[in-house]
Amino acid sequence: MIARNVVLVLGAGASEAFDLPLGTELLSLVTNPVSSEIEDLLMDSGMRTRDLLKEFRDELRRFQPLSIDEFLADRTEFTDVGKRVVAYHVLNREDASKLEKSVDEGNWYPWLFRRMRDVGIGDSPEKGLGVITYNYDRSFEYALEEHLRARHKLSSIRDVRDRLTEVATIVHVHGKLGGLDEIAYGGGRTGVTSGRVRLAADSIRVIHESANDDEEFKKAHKLISEAKCIVFLGFSYHSGNVERLQLAKHITSNTYVTGTRFEITDSEITRLVEPRFEELRNNHINVNFSKRDDHTVYNLLRNNLHIFS
Repeated sequence: MIARNVVLVLGAGASEAFDLPLGTELLSLVTNPVSSEIEDLLMDSGMRTRDLLKEFRDELRRFQPLSIDEFLADRTEFTDVGKRVVAYHVLNREDASKLEKSVDEGNWYPWLFRRMRDVGIGDSPEKGLGVITYNYDRSFEYALEEHLRARHKLSSIRDVRDRLTEVATIVHVHGKLGGLDEIAYGGGRTGVTSGRVRLAADSIRVIHESANDDEEFKKAHKLISEAKCIVFLGFSYHSGNVERLQLAKHITSNTYVTGTRFEITDSEITRLVEPRFEELRNNHINVNFSKRDDHTVYNLLRNNLHIFS
């Protein structure tokens, strides 16, 4: 079995360059009314009533949460309609052409794939990549599959998936918008149907539906236990999300931990983020959050080449 020496933990900011809706934008999309055509689509996907959708939006607006997950954690009666609306909006923004952006436009995937190739990740049992993502979108695995298909001249999807398994383990701890073989990547261009929304909504989980001991978190804990380096990318360090990784329980003493801090102030790092990693420091784990000039995913990876050595 290939050891996953480097583990990336992806938050919403890791997908920002691909025009996928982040927390605040997604919240705005979900809160605003949609057209009658989209309402019809949501009804066909299994949403119970249009009145429920309106009540959901009205209550969400009154609540004024920082994220849709925060609202659904307290108002669990809206979980089903919330997931269907979220599934629609994220599917609608998946667009393969956005993955063709340059690194100067924030696309860090090409840089990572080249670095993986340079250091031989996936070429031996001693080197592999682990990815723990809190995101519903499938941009990372789609981009990696396309890269492996072209690099190794693979023609069959079975060969591509076999190669992907050798290179990386990707865990969506909150589920994803269906498998790539079930729902093709790029719903915004291939069409978002009621059937796809139904499948996607059934495949994702909001925070209160996930438990520390469910299968996806068990896979995440295994990756953490194997890691020599853990890198948080585009992560907001929400207390619940950090706690469920159970870092102090699974991490080894020689593991290096770092992460981006986009739009996180010095005060927030000191008073909110670092206390969530205090137990690791007490166990002599090296925890080092990025400096100001490292706040983007691309810059942090470039300024920490030792991560992949």
